[in-house]
Amino acid sequence: MNTYLSAAPADTQVTAPTGQSVTVPTLLWQSEYIEESNDFESLTNRGLAIDPTGNIHMAYGGMHLTYAWYDGSTWHYETVSEAEASYVALALEPVLPYRPYISYMTDASLHVAHRTASGWVIEVVDSEPTLALGYYTSIALEPVAPYTPHVSYRDASYGDLKHAWRTSSGWQTEVVNTDDAFFTSIAIAPVTPYTIHVSYAAFFSPHKLRHAWWAPAAGWQIETVDDHINAGEYSSIAVEPVPPYAPRISYYGGYYESAYSPTFAWKTGDTWETEVIQHDAGSYTSLVIVPVPPYTPTVAIFDWNQIHLAEWTPAGLWRIDSFPAHWTTAMVSLALWPTAPYTPHISYYVGGVDGSECIRDMVHAWRVDSGWSTEVVDDGIEVGDSPALVIAPTAPYTPYVAYGRSCAVDTSRNGLVYGWRTPAGQWISETVDSNGQVGSWHGADLVIASTLPYTPYIAYEMSDVYGESQLRYAKRSGTSWITEVVTTTIGRGPSVVLEPLPPFTPHIVFWDANFSRLYHSWLSDTVWVSEATLSEAVNDYGLDIAQTTPFTLQMAYAPHDRSALDYAWRTDGGWVTESVTAPLMLPMGMALAPTAPYTPYISYGQGMCYPGGACGLWWARRVDGNWLTGPVQRADGNSFPLSWATVAAVEPFPPYNPRFAYCWEDDNLNYAWLVGDSWRHTTLRTGACQDIAQAITADSPYEAHIVYSGDGLVHLWQVQPSHVVCLPLLLRGAGATHGHQ
Repeated sequence: MNTYLSAAPADTQVTAPTGQSVTVPTLLWQSEYIEESNDFESLTNRGLAIDPTGNIHMAYGGMHLTYAWYDGSTWHYETVSEAEASYVALALEPVLPYRPYISYMTDASLHVAHRTASGWVIEVVDSEPTLALGYYTSIALEPVAPYTPHVSYRDASYGDLKHAWRTSSGWQTEVVNTDDAFFTSIAIAPVTPYTIHVSYAAFFSPHKLRHAWWAPAAGWQIETVDDHINAGEYSSIAVEPVPPYAPRISYYGGYYESAYSPTFAWKTGDTWETEVIQHDAGSYTSLVIVPVPPYTPTVAIFDWNQIHLAEWTPAGLWRIDSFPAHWTTAMVSLALWPTAPYTPHISYYVGGVDGSECIRDMVHAWRVDSGWSTEVVDDGIEVGDSPALVIAPTAPYTPYVAYGRSCAVDTSRNGLVYGWRTPAGQWISETVDSNGQVGSWHGADLVIASTLPYTPYIAYEMSDVYGESQLRYAKRSGTSWITEVVTTTIGRGPSVVLEPLPPFTPHIVFWDANFSRLYHSWLSDTVWVSEATLSEAVNDYGLDIAQTTPFTLQMAYAPHDRSALDYAWRTDGGWVTESVTAPLMLPMGMALAPTAPYTPYISYGQGMCYPGGACGLWWARRVDGNWLTGPVQRADGNSFPLSWATVAAVEPFPPYNPRFAYCWEDDNLNYAWLVGDSWRHTTLRTGACQDIAQAITADSPYEAHIVYSGDGLVHLWQVQPSHVVCLPLLLRGAGATHGHQ
């Protein structure tokens, strides 16, 4: 585990209600970062829970709904729903197996997902075609079987505070109040009659913090807790575990005593009392109560670039402990370890630096004796565009990736990244070059030497701080990287191959944006030599190399000035070209069979998109000097269904069947493989496709591996013939490791 220690901060001043100030030492902080794929948004303050055995559970939304839990040594991840999810909240059953319930909004409707012995069950709780339901959800469970779930949420169409609960006949919903409610939080008293408590912000003028509670004898009751301007946003409610089960609320106090301040409210008898926790010190709050006397309230607070933990002390003081969190736009969630010393755990979302959205991290933080350790559970930094993937040719068939990381504001995280997966399922990654901007559309390509230790070589474009672009090359030597400039021209979209024998001479084909030409560069001893490959400009291309002398370079490409697919190979006398087919619409991929005559297989898009036309994904192969073409996936209609990219791979042994990964309608990532004379297809991920890369292992049954950049960088692999399982893997920062099951 890589950790990073910050310098010891200054001591913290804590303030009692009487105004007296006491100095309390502040702890050190530790942090580690792990990267993955999501675009976080609209979290709530109940996305974190700890079960009685101490295992940590999280739920969070974004491009999809994710459930994560930590078993003491490893984070596990499940995609609960592929649909976009927001306003996510989590609750656990209190007994084994501590099954999770998740409330969230998707498609403007309230949903609840719960995990059963046979998998996840997703229920639509409240939905109307013309309404927007499910904002600011919060979920709580009754403490005994059947652990009835209760959800508070906002009906955005009418502004109503609503309550939903599940019965034996299905979900029931009701309007609690028409206060124009925001930022709901729900809690349930631990004994019958299970009084339900909800805190929320009523958007009157001015806003007010309101408390709603339900008891069987009285129904719903509503009262105002705090009527200061803008009071009540980002509230969190908890109930003391002993009679009279008094509610406690943390919230954004609004414009209070000349500052916007986190505030705490408690009810004594029929009277609410409030006090500022710390003046002008944040907004988002999450509240828990220590389950043993004196039932200490503890509040997590987000304050723009740091997290505060406020703990009430027997002396009547708020003890404030803080650590840096960067800029963020979402709730913090707080939970306590189930046994003494009731260690606080926090999850929160890091949303960039100085207002940028380049960094998107889901963070789990907890306090230990030496300070706070933090780890990013999920990351949405702009990574992975034009990724490259190769597989080692011998067991354990290690996958290797190369990709760019790009952020316009936080340039400290920019660079070229190389990673590999260990047999234990851990991804290890390291930064190859951080001198400029790599990634986004700039692209990188990866190849490895054909013999152990499978030395990696990477060709990539990099832009420096002045915006000047250059084509670069990197080779791993031992545990370090050697990087050098191939050419200072604008070398976009490079493709690299190696001659199969030592010294493994690298060849790179790239687009020279200055001259609108495709160029070929190769390393002669220690000097890079370049030549123009073709007399015409091209739109896209794929490159491969024959594995026996004379190591002929072969390339498929799309000419810029005509709709066609051409093929070229390099001879001593220069490049020779021939036409494969026309018309053509991009994208395209190419792979060679690994033995003579090195049959090329090309995937491409036909553009005749009228009903009955040739529109769709097609393939071509060269047999005895002739090109044979045919459809892989047809599409009748008026719109071209391919998008972004297709890539090709060929099985390493006869009959050298090709396989294609491609993006189809609505950016769905698909996979096609040839069985006999028929193509078979499967959809791997829906709505998540951008740049993709593919490789196939050298062992039977030739498992396929794919990486793609959509909502981050994701790795998928095939576990048995004709069956693909999609498993997103975490890629962590430089020099770090992380396991994923």
